[in-house]
Amino acid sequence: LLAGGAVIARDGASKGSVRACLDLIGRHGVSVANLPASFWHVLVEDMAAQSSAAPASLRLLVTGSERIRPGALHRWRALAPDVDWINGYGPTETTITATAFVLPAGSDLPAQMDEVPIGRPLAHACAILRAPDGSLTPRGGRGMLWIGGSAVAGGYLNEPDRSAEAFVAN
Repeated sequence: LLAGGAVIARDGASKGSVRACLDLIGRHGVSVANLPASFWHVLVEDMAAQSSAAPASLRLLVTGSERIRPGALHRWRALAPDVDWINGYGPTETTITATAFVLPAGSDLPAQMDEVPIGRPLAHACAILRAPDGSLTPRGGRGMLWIGGSAVAGGYLNEPDRSAEAFVAN
């Protein structure tokens, strides 16, 4: 916004129709779009069914809020090879996005993906994988994701017990 950008809010039609959303993006020359994953998944399916490309103005699409299906990301890359794409991840306990998986335009995806990564921590967050006993999880291991830094919220409003359980001092 400080460099001359503008915010174009989705109107009623574009909230209920992926084609209306794509039309809105094209009509206003939107270069960066941020869409919830559930809407983005439907958008990709519709674009694939219609064999349509992303609007020419679009250079970056950010999505998140839910798990991204690998098949949808493969279809998106085929439909929008020149558009940067970001999967933003942030659980309820963070103030907003804490990690991001960035897929630059033109980059290839592995042919077989079981999961789309949540990416690396952003500057205001740290991400640590811990085993059930609280120790660090070795590379390739499974554990619980702990997020720290200024990305973390202060707690749940009027729920001190729940806050004490979820917001553990680092």
